[in-house]
Amino acid sequence: MRALHRPSIVRWKGSASTYVLPAAFYENHLEHVDSGTSMGASSRRDHAAAGSPGLSAPALNRRRAAAPDRAPAPERCEEIQSAAVEGKTDLGTILRKCKVLAARLGNQPLEQWVLWESNGYPAGIEVPDYRSWPFELKGHFSGAFGSALNYAPIPSVCVPEKYRKSWETFECRDSVVRLEETLKSDPIMLKVTTGNLSVLLGQKVDQGMNCIQAWGEFGSGQLVEALNVVRNRILDFSLAMWKEYPQAGELGQQTEKINPSHITQIFQTSVYGGSATLMGHTENSSVSVNVLSNDRASLERALLENGVSDRDVRELISAVSQDGHPTNSEKFGPKVSSWMGKMMQKAAEGSWKIGLEVGGKVLSEVLTKYYGLS
Repeated sequence: MRALHRPSIVRWKGSASTYVLPAAFYENHLEHVDSGTSMGASSRRDHAAAGSPGLSAPALNRRRAAAPDRAPAPERCEEIQSAAVEGKTDLGTILRKCKVLAARLGNQPLEQWVLWESNGYPAGIEVPDYRSWPFELKGHFSGAFGSALNYAPIPSVCVPEKYRKSWETFECRDSVVRLEETLKSDPIMLKVTTGNLSVLLGQKVDQGMNCIQAWGEFGSGQLVEALNVVRNRILDFSLAMWKEYPQAGELGQQTEKINPSHITQIFQTSVYGGSATLMGHTENSSVSVNVLSNDRASLERALLENGVSDRDVRELISAVSQDGHPTNSEKFGPKVSSWMGKMMQKAAEGSWKIGLEVGGKVLSEVLTKYYGLS
C-alpha cells in the first residue's frame, strides 16, 4: 500500500474550475488508492463493518498515522546547507529557514541579519560590504539655442565635496526577494535616483550647459554578486555550525549545551568575515591584534579590520587627541571611554558586526597596545 502524504491545502479539481479546500475537508475524503475510488470517512467505517473491500480500521489508523496533523521541518543545519547549495531554492525561503534556526538557538545577531536581509536594511543601519559598490553618474544637459547633451558622464569632482561620498557609492538596502525579482527581467544596467543633484550641479559639469537630470548607473552583475555572497555566507555559517553542533536547530535539542558566545563567533566570522579571533569560552577568551605604540595608522587599520566604520574610527582618533595619554589600562580618558560605551552598544544591537564579548576585548586590546600599556 502506498504511503499517503496529507498536505495542508488540497486542490480539488472539478470540471470547470479548481477549488481550494481546507485540510479538514481532506481528512474526511482520503483517497482510496488501492481501489481507485473515493469515499467519506463514515462510508469507510460502514464498508469495514460490512466486510466490504474498503479500508479496515487498522488500515485506516495506519493511513492516518502516515499523515500526522503536523510535521514541522526541523530546520537543522543540513537542510539549510542543501537549500543553499541547490540553486532552485530562492533566498527568501532559505532565510526563513535561517530565521527558524536563529529563534531556536536564541541568537540575536543571526536573527537581526536574517531580518534585514529578508525585509531590507532600514535607513541609519550600516549595510554589509557586499551591499555597497561604486556607480557612475550620468546626466542630461541643455544649453542655449536648443543645444543638448544627453547621457553624459558626470565626473565626481563636479559634485560638491559635502555630498560627494554619498553619490560615489551605492548602498543597496532592498530585500533579497526584491533583488531576485529585479533580476528576473534580465536587466543590463540599473539606475539610481539622485534627488536634487541636478540642481546642485547646475553648470559645473559643462560651461554653458545646465544639468536638467542626473542619475547613477551600475551593472546588474552587482546584484547577482550580492545575492551570491548571501547564499555562500549562509552555507558557510551552516557548515561551521554543523561541524560544532550537528543537531543544532532540531526540535527537542538541548540548547543549554550550546555556547551562545561560540555561536556568535561562528556567525560573525562566517557572515561578516571578522578577523578577531575568540578562543575558548568567554571567560578564557583572547584576541590578537597588531597595533604599534602611538601609531595611529596601525590603530586605524586594526579597527577597520575588525568591522569598525570609518566614521567611528575618526571619532576615536578625535577622542584620543582630546583625552591625552592615560596612566593605566584600566582607566581611559572620558572621551575614549564614552566612545567605547557607544561601540559596545552597537555590538549589542548588532550594528557593529562583531560579538559583544569579542568587541570588548578587541577595543581594550587595541587601545592598550596603542597607548603602550600592555
